[in-house]
Amino acid sequence: MNDRTEFTYGFDLLRESARQRLSSVITDELDRRFYEAVATMDPPITADLYLTCFCEEGDLLSQWRGYGAQDSRYCIQFDSAGLRGLHPTVSPLVQVIYNRTLQSEIVSDLLTRHVDGFALLKAMAMDIESVIPMALWCIYTCALLAFGMFKDWSFREEREWRAILFVQPGEKTSDLDFASANGLVKPFIPLLSGTGTDKHLPISLVIAGAPRVEAQAIKAAELMLYKFGYASVSVQRSNVPLSG
Repeated sequence: MNDRTEFTYGFDLLRESARQRLSSVITDELDRRFYEAVATMDPPITADLYLTCFCEEGDLLSQWRGYGAQDSRYCIQFDSAGLRGLHPTVSPLVQVIYNRTLQSEIVSDLLTRHVDGFALLKAMAMDIESVIPMALWCIYTCALLAFGMFKDWSFREEREWRAILFVQPGEKTSDLDFASANGLVKPFIPLLSGTGTDKHLPISLVIAGAPRVEAQAIKAAELMLYKFGYASVSVQRSNVPLSG
């Protein structure tokens, strides 16, 4: 991720929401203990999120600068209506939320719903010492998917969309594949494919950005598209005058 706070941003919002509630009058001591636990907890599970990310704008300077090799960069445009999840639990494509007020409202609603559930467990006279860890696990599991849709306001220019897969420890390990980047091995899971029987991706355009040899970059992309069954997809040069 290009956001160094990507995996802590939403978690901080959840703890902040719990701290705000602790600053108000809480008559139920068990509710107070629950809020205190949320406000101070470490992540209770080690689940993973796998994401595939898209930008609304295909020819955007910040994206050209941030992604691809210096010698050549390509932007692939998709018809989103032709994409489907490869797993039943892959989310649909959703817009990333940059507005902190809206993010806080979502987190607060999650907290309220889980407090209501906590009240039901209390009414059943269950052992509270065991219920609080259970409730923490539950709210964090639900919140992780919301966290995957949150980004800092600084990245709003990207107008990002994402599909998300939530993976608990040990789940879907057979679907993992691996790529190497700068000496670091990175696990990944393919999340989306095309809707047709041939599973071709709905590629509608390829843009070549800031290549050192523009004609070669465009020709190579056209040949690759032809080889893999995308002969009808056109390749064009970027309109951004970025030097390669």
